[in-house]
Amino acid sequence: MSSMARSSEPSELTPATTPTSTSGDDDDSDSAPLAKLAKAFSSLFPMWIILGATTAVVHPPSFLWFNGPLIPYALGFTMLVTGMNISQDDLDNVLRTPWVVLLGTILQFTVMPLSALLVGTVAASVLNNVGAASLWRPEYSAGIILLGCCPGGTASNLVTFLAKGDVALSVSMTTVSTFAAVILTPLLTKTLVAGAGAATGNIDINGVALLKSTFTVVLLPTLLGILIQRFMPPESMRAVAIFTPVVAVMAVVLVTSTVIAAQASAMTAQGTVAIIGALVVLHSLGFFLGFALSRYGFKRSFRTSITNSIEVGMQNSGLGAVLAAAHLPNGALAAVPCAISAAMHSIIGSSLAAIWSRRKGED
Repeated sequence: MSSMARSSEPSELTPATTPTSTSGDDDDSDSAPLAKLAKAFSSLFPMWIILGATTAVVHPPSFLWFNGPLIPYALGFTMLVTGMNISQDDLDNVLRTPWVVLLGTILQFTVMPLSALLVGTVAASVLNNVGAASLWRPEYSAGIILLGCCPGGTASNLVTFLAKGDVALSVSMTTVSTFAAVILTPLLTKTLVAGAGAATGNIDINGVALLKSTFTVVLLPTLLGILIQRFMPPESMRAVAIFTPVVAVMAVVLVTSTVIAAQASAMTAQGTVAIIGALVVLHSLGFFLGFALSRYGFKRSFRTSITNSIEVGMQNSGLGAVLAAAHLPNGALAAVPCAISAAMHSIIGSSLAAIWSRRKGED
């Protein structure tokens, strides 16, 4: 989903020039009706997520057929698409000004994991103290923490584009955080879930198994996608690139909707509201702190700061759902916050993008 045309504004990564789209979205392809239709479909990603989640709750059988190995395969495909949209320019950008990308990556793996730990423990404590402990399961806290430890989602590239942010920087940060997640997601999840104690039911996570899954689902498909992008003939790549974002959007919608459908009967309306409330707080913290720390703490430009905000606030929810279902005790429940998160961060991110895109006079 990072195959949209890059913004024409200068990128902090490349002051003189702007990288071209890895998908070959030149003027000719942009004029093709099929390409325009595919872009329009992909840009409605938040709407498809919300529609899928609503359908999953109202009529779970609509998605229950999509289970078993289909879920990790679907996520692996989205990571393959991510790799296919990582160009040599993106990799060069990381090497050219690594500290710019490193700042966003550090914010990604500090702000969100710590915010998730805070939200997960506070939600459990507050609901317990007001006599509503039945609305909150320890698995929800564990799932939220795992979600916070995931890398940035590829949808952040689309939202950055809509917000008129630095798309080259966004793609580079997504690339680096995706590779870093192979180590950091299992390490941070195991550490923080253990640190949460009673809020997560004092569960123990098999860090090695989580590491293996992250390697298989994230690293291998991404590397394969990079190789395909590198060696596939440009004409073929341009043709494929028209459809890959659409299929990736559909895959993420299927993954998140299936997770919700599997637990629809067990989720009470009040419990769902509690999860949504916790996720709104989590993602709002990510967006706010990502911007504030970048803009006022590290004195970055407004454009870079909104890019960091979006990258920090939007997580790879599909990855979180798959890893939670596979490796957390009672994983089907733990995966629910991750699935709902896809809708929450898309709504918040798209709303902020609409506001930021109308700015005038900001650097």
